[in-house]
Amino acid sequence: MISRFLFILLFSLAYRLLFSQNVEVTASKPYRAINALKNLYFYYNDQVISVKIGDKAIVIQKFDKQGNFKQQREYKDLPKTASIERIGEHNGSYYVFYSVWNSSKKQLDLFYREINFATGVLERESRKILTVIGKVADNFTLSSSRLLVRNHFDFQYSKDHSRLLIQYRRILKQKGDTNNHDVIGFEVFDRYFNQLFHAEVAMPYTKKMMDNLDYTVDRNGTPYVIAKVYNDETTDRSNSNKELPNYHIEILKIGAGQVTAKPIALESRFINSVAIFETSDSFMTGAGLYHNGTDRHDADGIFVFKIKKDGETLETFAYDIPSEVINAHVKSSIARKNRKKSEEEEVLSDMFFDIVRVMNDGSVLLVAEQYEERAIASAMNGSELLYPYYLYNSILAAKVSTDGSIAWINKVPKRQAGRRGRGSMSYQYFYQGDKHHFIYLDNPANADLTEDEVPSPVSNMGAGLLTDYYIDDASGDMKRINVFNSKDVANMKVTRVSPFKVIQLSEYEFFIEVNKRKKGNIMLKFRLDPDQN
Repeated sequence: MISRFLFILLFSLAYRLLFSQNVEVTASKPYRAINALKNLYFYYNDQVISVKIGDKAIVIQKFDKQGNFKQQREYKDLPKTASIERIGEHNGSYYVFYSVWNSSKKQLDLFYREINFATGVLERESRKILTVIGKVADNFTLSSSRLLVRNHFDFQYSKDHSRLLIQYRRILKQKGDTNNHDVIGFEVFDRYFNQLFHAEVAMPYTKKMMDNLDYTVDRNGTPYVIAKVYNDETTDRSNSNKELPNYHIEILKIGAGQVTAKPIALESRFINSVAIFETSDSFMTGAGLYHNGTDRHDADGIFVFKIKKDGETLETFAYDIPSEVINAHVKSSIARKNRKKSEEEEVLSDMFFDIVRVMNDGSVLLVAEQYEERAIASAMNGSELLYPYYLYNSILAAKVSTDGSIAWINKVPKRQAGRRGRGSMSYQYFYQGDKHHFIYLDNPANADLTEDEVPSPVSNMGAGLLTDYYIDDASGDMKRINVFNSKDVANMKVTRVSPFKVIQLSEYEFFIEVNKRKKGNIMLKFRLDPDQN
C-alpha cells in the first residue's frame, strides 16, 4: 500500500532577493579563445583546468586560483577512429576515456589516458580497460572534421565511489523489437581499474515488452536495472479502461549467470521517470515522478520506494506536488484554471528528470526541468518551412529524507526559448557547504522577480543576467542572487555566457569563462555574499 502525505505546509516560495551589489567579480587578462565542440572544467587543489574538445585536438588550459591563465597544451595524437566517451574524475585523478573501433577484428576497445592535474598535461600512455567483440549501440554524438564525442558506454558509480559500472548495449543482428531481447553488457571495476565483474545479459523480456529506465551499481559491485515492463503485447500506455497503466516497474539484479527480477507496486501511478541508487549498506532506493494518466511527461507527484538487496520491498511512498508549487510563477489565468481541476488533473507539464544526488546521510535530492520542443512555421520564398524551437523552463527540486518522507520541495522559476538547440539555456547544478545552487542565464527584467510574477523569457544567445537560486539543504529555504549582467560586468561587456562554463571553487566562490569580443576569452571569478541585505 502506498502511503500518501500532504505536505503543503512544508512548501514556501517566500525567498529573500539578493542583488548584484552583493557579488564581487574580478576578471583575468584575455587569453586565446578555442572554438570547441565541448567545454569541461575541473577544480582541484586551488587549480582549475579546462578541457576543450576542438575541431582536431584536445586542448587543456590551466588557471591558478585567481583565474589567471597559466598555460595551454594541445593534443592531436588520439587514433583517427577514436570517439571520446567521457572526461572526468576517477579515484581522485582525471582521465580521458575514448573508444576505438577495430574494423579488422570487428571489436570496440575502450582506453583511458590520465590528465596530470599538477602539470596540465595529458599523459602519453594509454591503457585499455575493456574490449567488446562486435558492434555496440551509441546514443549521442557531437562531431567535427576530426574528433567525435560519442556515447557507446555509460559510466555509473556506487554511492561510495569504490565501484565503477561501465554498461553498454549490443547492436542486434536481427532488426525489430517484437522477438528480440536486448543484450546488455555490465563491467564492474574497482578504484584502480581492476575488473571485478563481467556479464553480458539478455534481458528477460523482448524489446517491445520492456524499457530499461536506469542502471546503477552498489558498493559490492552488483549491477541493477530498473525497467518498465508491459503487461501484454499491445504495449499500450493504458489498459482498456484508460484508468490504470498497462505496465509495471521491475528491479533486475544482475548476478553471475542469472537475473533476479522484483516487481515494485506503485498502484495506479503512471511513471514519468525513475532512478535507482544505493543509499545504505543494506538497501537500494528508487525515486521518480508520476502522473495520473495525462501526458507521459507530466508530473503530478513524487514516489519513493526502498528495497533490500535480497529483493524484499521495505516501503513505498507517494506525494502529490502541492498546488502552490504547480501554480507558482504562471499566468494568473492558468493558475485559475488549474485550481478548478481535480488533484489528478493538476500537473507540471513537460518535466524531464535530470539529477539524483545521494547525500552523505542517505537522503536524496531529485531535480527535474521543464523542457519542450516545438515546430515553428516560417515563410520563405512562398514556401512554409518548419523550424525546431526549444523551451527550457522552471526547475523542480525536492529532497527525500532518509525515512522516505519529503523534507522540502521548491520550484526555481525560469523561462528560456531559442531556435539553435540548447545553446546557453538550461542550468548548471552545484552542491557545497550544505547549499544546492542552480545557476542559469535569466532575462534582466526578472532581477526583482516576486513569487507571484511570471518570468520574462530569455534567448539562447549567451547574453543576459547570470542568476543563482540556492537552496539550504536542511531547511529548504530558497534565495536568489543576481550575479552579473553580461552587458556590464567588471566594467565591460562580455559574450558567450553559459552556465555550463561555470565551475564551483567553494560554497560561494565560482569561476566562469566568457568571451571579451575580439580580445579572446577571460575568466571571471565571482564571490557571492548572501548575508548582506
